[in-house]
Formats: sequence, C-alpha cells, structure tokens
Amino acid sequence: MLTGEKLGAAIEQARQEKGVSKKALADAMGVKPASVQDWVKYGRIAKERINDLVAYFSDVVGPEHWGLDFAPTVNPKFGADQKKTKLNEKSETDAYNPPPTAAKTLHGVYVRPIVTYESLEELPQESTVLVTRIDVELSAGNGKETWHIEEKEPLPFQADYIRRLDAKPKNLVAVKVTGDSMEPRLFDDDSVIVDRADTRVPANGGVFALVYAGEMLVKRLFQLPGGILKIVSDNHERYEPIILQPDQVEHISVVGRVKYRSGMGDF
Repeated sequence: MLTGEKLGAAIEQARQEKGVSKKALADAMGVKPASVQDWVKYGRIAKERINDLVAYFSDVVGPEHWGLDFAPTVNPKFGADQKKTKLNEKSETDAYNPPPTAAKTLHGVYVRPIVTYESLEELPQESTVLVTRIDVELSAGNGKETWHIEEKEPLPFQADYIRRLDAKPKNLVAVKVTGDSMEPRLFDDDSVIVDRADTRVPANGGVFALVYAGEMLVKRLFQLPGGILKIVSDNHERYEPIILQPDQVEHISVVGRVKYRSGMGDF
C-alpha cells in the first residue's frame, strides 16, 4: 500500500481520472474538504477510510494504483444505498427529474430523460463527469491575436457518454467557437469539447483547436506526405486552405481534437 506523498499523488490522480471535485470526494467519504486536502498534500488518511477510498475510485483505477495486489473488502457502510445526497432525497420536482440512468429504447431509438438541476451538487457523483469550462473564444474565422483563460463553472456530462468519447475527463476542456469558417459543421457561438491529449493529426483529417500565427482557431487539419500540414475551413466558399511546409509547421501548436459540439447551429 502506498503511503505519504505517493499516496497523496495517487489520490489526486484518481480524483482527476474520475472527474470529481475535492468537495465531491469529501462528501462521498463523509469528511470535510480540508481532510481531503490533507490526504492529497501529505498522504495522511485514517486506515478505516482506505477501503472506502479504493472502492470509490474502483471504476477508474484498480488495486495496483494504490500499491495493492488484491481488492480490499468494502465497508458495508460505503455503498450507493447508504449515500444520502440531495439528489436521493424526494422532492416535489422528482417527477420532472427522472434518474439519469433511466435511459430506455423508445420506438427503436435510444433515449435518455432530460434532467434539470439548480446546482451541480444535485447531480449524482457516481454517474456525472464535470468538464472544465474556460472563457477562451476559439475563432473559426480570422482568429484573435490575444486570448485569456479563466476557469468557469464546469459542464456536467454522463460518465458513460464521456467513456464513449474515448477521452479522460482531466484532458477535456469546453470552449466557445466564434466565426463562420467552419460552417456548416460548427457555427458561431457553438460550444465544443476539446481533448488536449489527442493532438496527432491523421492523414484523413480531423477537426482540431490550434494556435497559428498567434491566433486561436478551430480548423480541419490534414497531415500530408513529406511533413506538410494542410489547414482547411469547411466554409470553402469564403476561406481558402492554408498549406504549411515542414519548415513552417513549427509555427503551429495543436491544442487538441474536437470530440463534441453543442449549440443551436443554423436553427
């Protein structure tokens, strides 16, 4: 079993893998946020909470993550049926907020109910992934010479959906798109989810967030033979492709691949 700073680092890594806040972890463990902070910083945690901690993160890391070669016995007090959260409490709005897991097939189409909430704390921690939202405006037009990053309230996603994206929550950021150069795929004021761990440009192309000539852009990139990179806008009528020779590629920085888009589009 890991101890000290190594245990603290393992807790922090597991927390990021699961996509939960320190407060959410504290609530699940039945402790104050300050206790979780000490766990992460010093690796000091009561022995009776180790099993609960391992069980809580078992959906994202295995026993080996904690330096164990076996799965410890789970404390019966730690379980979904023993958790008391705001979401589990009955309220007059329950009829309008069916459990997120209550997805079903309707006339051959897989559907999931829409869940309304007033605060992120009302969402089920075990099935929700929070994606960091930042106020960077990715330009799909002429770009911006300067940009500022500030973390905002994260966007909640179903954990099973994030798994289908084949991306880790800690690598995802949500940003807004401006401009019309990627229409009809991306529209002005759309939001996109970018995977910062996916930066390899394939030969058959993909939509990426990138920094080029001091500007943040969302474009379709193609890796051509000989180390040539092709930057393409989907709005071909208004924007010409940009071809970068091998000695020019160093001037581009790929932020990550766009994995998800939401917005009103052309409605």
